[in-house]
Amino acid sequence: MTAYRQRALACAAALAQGPRRPRDLKASIPDAYRILHGNVYGWFVAVERGVYNLTETGRSALLRWPQMTSSPDLQDSVIGISRSRITSKIN
Repeated sequence: MTAYRQRALACAAALAQGPRRPRDLKASIPDAYRILHGNVYGWFVAVERGVYNLTETGRSALLRWPQMTSSPDLQDSVIGISRSRITSKIN
């Protein structure tokens, strides 16, 4: 896995908690703006100027590579997504 994909996954995990601005992610992911704006994998969508959210493809990526989100906060985001997915499939 590339370092770029790891940083994109970190952005995706942060956005799993809700829409954010790249500057909100800059402390932990310095190139967050470039990743979100470039949207190489199709994981992000601009919901308004300068605010990004996660697409369904991005949520799927978090489920595919949950081990790549090493921060406890990011792991909580991935676990929350997994639980909501499981709950929605059961109901």
